[in-house]
Formats: sequence, C-alpha cells, structure tokens
Amino acid sequence: MHDDDYGRIEIDIKHVNYVRLLRATISEAYIGIVSGFNNTPKVDLLLPHVPSMLELAQRCQADSEWTGGTVKLTIHVLNGVADASSTTRSSNSACWNG
Repeated sequence: MHDDDYGRIEIDIKHVNYVRLLRATISEAYIGIVSGFNNTPKVDLLLPHVPSMLELAQRCQADSEWTGGTVKLTIHVLNGVADASSTTRSSNSACWNG
C-alpha cells in the first residue's frame, strides 16, 4: 500500500458514512411525510413516490453494515407506506392495487 492509498481510504470511509447518514435522514423525512398524509383525503399524492421509498429501503438493506437505527427507520417507512396503502384501498382507490 502506498502513502496515497491511506488518504483515499479515509476519504472513502467518510463518503460511505456520509451516504449512510443521508439514507437515515431521508428515511426520517419519508416517515414524517407519510405520517402527515395518512388518514387524509390527499393520501393518494404519495403514490408516485412509493417506488423511491421502496428503493431506499432496498438500498439500506443491501448495505452489509447497516445499523439498527437504519433498520428501524426503514421498517417505519415501510409501515407508513403499508398504512397509506390500506387507507387508500379502503376508500376504493384502484391506483394502489397495481
């Protein structure tokens, strides 16, 4: 290993930690948004954003070192999406049924 490699490893670790922090922060934002829309007439507005929410959950799960906090946040996001889906389905919206 060369001296330059140590600096690169440090930058890479900082980058990885930054990405993990971003994922956690975005998950927290999704939780707030989904919970704010649940049980409201505008819950259908979430529909176009569900694929992005699910993709984030999948990316978090694919991280070999994801933390317990990220797991909890991901589960909260998925629970919120499921609650929104059931709320909308109960109001006979076909768009959530695929």
